[in-house]
Order: sequence, then structure tokens, then C-alpha cells
Amino acid sequence: MTASRIAALTVDDVNRELLRRSRHVSVIHFCHTSGELVDACRTSDVQLVTIGIAGAAQGALLEAVRTIRAEFPAVPVVGLCRPTGRAGWNPSRWIQSGITDLALVGHDDVSAVIDRYLKSGAYPRHAAFVWRMMQSRADEVVRQTLYQIFKGMGRNLSVDDLARSLGITRKTLAARLRERGWPTPKALITWCQVLVAMRLIECTKASLDAVARQVGLSSAGALRTSMRRLIGVTPRLAKSFPWSVAFKRFLHAVEPSARHRR
Repeated sequence: MTASRIAALTVDDVNRELLRRSRHVSVIHFCHTSGELVDACRTSDVQLVTIGIAGAAQGALLEAVRTIRAEFPAVPVVGLCRPTGRAGWNPSRWIQSGITDLALVGHDDVSAVIDRYLKSGAYPRHAAFVWRMMQSRADEVVRQTLYQIFKGMGRNLSVDDLARSLGITRKTLAARLRERGWPTPKALITWCQVLVAMRLIECTKASLDAVARQVGLSSAGALRTSMRRLIGVTPRLAKSFPWSVAFKRFLHAVEPSARHRR
């Protein structure tokens, strides 16, 4: 089963045409307000969010970006910018909101930027599913850790990277997870990678190499090793191995006191 490639957008007429040219967009939700944009992410399998930016950063739209990035850390948000040259144009405010990328209309190849993000296929959809399942078992400290893992998963996230993104040391990160009954930072990163990979293997036709790249592992071999060690199955058998069973095995890796914690 392959997922439809869906983009949720709030753009002007020129940007609409640019997005329609993308080879990878099959369904586009055109939104008129920031509220519609957030609702589209919550009710559809959105792979990419784009926002037309033509002047000063609007508070409601900045808040929408923060909300989308918080609820769907694996879904990229790209700003299609048409700077006016006036003092109101301040890219730093968008960067601080958590926006993934900024493309300058008339300068950057917008279609190529969109295609680059959409080539990830079904990854955002299935990563969002795993994120929701895992963070529902976590308190706020672990939830923030999981958020940073999912946000950086596709770029071979290290424990040092994770600790740095949280503004703490490796030792503090390990201690916080340990006192809450969660796996070590390295093990937690690997669990997230494996659970997303299991969903992709179960629900898509992506090659093992493609799946490994999408979850930030160096090779199909590294994915095989991690799956055998954590789940006890090989990728060849994973197609018929229920994801729910894999998730239960993850829960057994978490101490009983943490399994139902909110």
C-alpha cells in the first residue's frame, strides 16, 4: 500500500502554479487561514506543509508553524518567500518558529525544493503515527526527547546531537531517561528508527535501502542488525509481522512504572 503524496498549502496564485508543477504532488489542500492549515495536518496524511510568505511574519501563522512542528515533527514545513524589501521581512522569526526551510521565489527552484522533500514518500505519514504512539506514553521530559529524535531522525542523529538539541549534556540526558525507566539515549534513538522502519516495511513497497536512509541508518545491513536485536525479526519477515507486536516489544523495554505514564 502506497500513501498519496499530499501537501497542505497557504499560498498566492503564483505559488499555486509553482506547486502544481511539482512532479511529486498528487493532492493539494489549499488553505486560506492558519487554522485551516493546522486542521489539514490533523485530518489528512500530510507529507509536506508550504506557506506563502510575502512580508512581515504574522503571529497566527508563526504559531501555526510551531503547532505543526510540535504535533508532527517528521513533517517538513517550507516557506515560499517573496520578500518585499520592507523592514517587516525578518527570516529569523520564521527560523525561530521551527520552519524547516525557506525558498526564495524567483531565485530558488521552488519545484525542485518541493520535490526534494516529497521524495521521502510515505515517511512523514508513518513517522507521525509512531511519534503519536510513543509520546502518548511519555511525560513532558521524555516527550521533548522523542520530539528531537523524530525531528532529526533522517540525518543520522547521534546521542551528542540529541543532547545538544535539548541543551543538556549526554550524562544529564541519560540520567533523565534512566530515572523515568526509559532506555538509554542510543537505544531510544534506535527504537524510534526501527519502529518507523517496521511501519514503512509493513505498509509500503519501499526498498530496504530506501527505508534505512529515511530513518537515518547507514545501510540496509545496519537496519537488519537493529531489527534482529530489538524485535527479533528480519526485514524479510517484517512484511507479515504486525507492527502492534513490535510496539509491545518496545513497551517491554520500558520499565513498568513508565509504560502508562502521561
